[in-house]
Amino acid sequence: RWNRLAARALAAVRASNPTRTVMIGPDEWNHPRGLARLRLPADRHLIVAIHSYDPFDFTHQGVPWRAQPLPRGRACCDAAQRAQVTQPLDEALAWSRRHGVPLHLGEFGAYRAGDLASRAAYARLVREEAERRGIGWAWWELASDFSGVWDPAAGRWVEPLRRALLD
Repeated sequence: RWNRLAARALAAVRASNPTRTVMIGPDEWNHPRGLARLRLPADRHLIVAIHSYDPFDFTHQGVPWRAQPLPRGRACCDAAQRAQVTQPLDEALAWSRRHGVPLHLGEFGAYRAGDLASRAAYARLVREEAERRGIGWAWWELASDFSGVWDPAAGRWVEPLRRALLD
């Protein structure tokens, strides 16, 4: 169903914007594991958006909206966690090369319940691994309650995160 909907939406855009670059992502909240099911219309002006919050037990520890919250206190980034970050990126890059469509890592982040040093280590790891593969990226989010890199109350950057993402 997602492939049919994406094709219909793209056709609507193409009716008035035949060369506009459009991002389309796979099902499963744009996680790379959904790429195997993604069927793109023939179109030279597409970018495939992926999202990754792996390792999920780190990035989503303490989120209040889960029925069974994940325990807090997980640090990042040991060898197993690094593999959980890099394996989906490797698979996405292989898919991208097979299909000739560029990728954009449109979301990654770690909920604020994790310790700041670990969240910064995670941010740097994912950014560097995406860049190593030539994948553009966007951190989730600027200044709200998930993993903001800007502190609106203090009017300043959360420096460890800013440095991890931009230095």
